[in-house]
Amino acid sequence: MSSWHHFSVTNQSGYLGHKSSVRNIVISANQRYLLSNCQLSFKIWNLQSGELIKSYNYFPYQKTGGLTFTPDNRYAVVGHESEFDLIGLEDWSIRHITNTYGSLSVQKIAITLDSRYLIIGNDTLDYSLCVYDLHSFQIVRDRKLAGHGIRGPSEKLHQREWVKDVFVTQDGRYVISGALDSIKVWDFEKRSEIQHLQDTSEVWVLALSPDDKFVLSANMDNEIKIWDWRTGKLITVITNAHKHRIEDVVVTHDSRYAMTCSLGGSVKIWELPSGKLEYILPRDEVSANRIALTSDGRWAIFAMHNDIKVWNL
Repeated sequence: MSSWHHFSVTNQSGYLGHKSSVRNIVISANQRYLLSNCQLSFKIWNLQSGELIKSYNYFPYQKTGGLTFTPDNRYAVVGHESEFDLIGLEDWSIRHITNTYGSLSVQKIAITLDSRYLIIGNDTLDYSLCVYDLHSFQIVRDRKLAGHGIRGPSEKLHQREWVKDVFVTQDGRYVISGALDSIKVWDFEKRSEIQHLQDTSEVWVLALSPDDKFVLSANMDNEIKIWDWRTGKLITVITNAHKHRIEDVVVTHDSRYAMTCSLGGSVKIWELPSGKLEYILPRDEVSANRIALTSDGRWAIFAMHNDIKVWNL
């Protein structure tokens, strides 16, 4: 990984970014599109040319949230205040879906590999994981996952937690979510919690390796932890991984390396599962607080402040 070379800078690649700080970036499965958002807008780009295809603005009370593409490349999915949007990638039509569970914000979105179910991590009221069926275009109430609640002696829910990240395993059997100081693994079909991974600090971001072997978590103590989520075993702890809060964690397509970035913009590459530091990207060429990787291992997309940059792997 230390042989990485700079591919292009923002203006040369055509990725001019947003008017305010980029919050999320995701890449479509066919690697044709890049989806990005800032606080009040989202944009769809041609990944190959950097051309801006579509730009959408929201009113101030409709702050954008989680982003994803369906694996069948039919829709881009954008979460925001109280609802989410499905954008058709063939005709660019928009379907507005109200989040009827009562949450004020759709923060994180994951999707099953068959492109049927969206799993939505909520923010301020419900803190549960709700499920949306893309075949029937309906919320599936009997598949709702209870969320991150701490139960007291009376077994009544007395504290709820903000869902920070959510992933679905490749086989669609399990959902993995993180909030406050816990990571939970859910049996999606049975709607039951099967694993609880306890961190020592607030979990800020998660990543699931493409081979489904490891979950990586970054906490507010600037630690990166590598877990065997099936057994609950903590494999590796990387202490003082960054000087500033870790903002994003991604895993390469071959599941051999993790890439992390911090609030200060530093980008580091770690070997998995040992946690050995492999490479630090030169700060004079790139800095990032959001990262996306193409599934063929060719490119890394970095967002820092208003800008988006592309690196050749």
